[in-house]
Amino acid sequence: MSLAYQGFWKTMLTWIGFVAFDQYKSLLLDADGKISGPRTVIAGFGAGVTESLLAVTPFESIKTTL
Repeated sequence: MSLAYQGFWKTMLTWIGFVAFDQYKSLLLDADGKISGPRTVIAGFGAGVTESLLAVTPFESIKTTL
């Protein structure tokens, strides 16, 4: 696998985590449009779980079977 191809997939996997974090953060905003520290941690946890389920686990399964 070429290095450019590997770099592309690594970038895409990272992108999934950032997009998920932004989505969870927007869902957890309070009435004033602010987010507290604990809610930020929850958004980060949700992003990590989402990235793990959608990106890391499938690619690791493929990588280990090859």
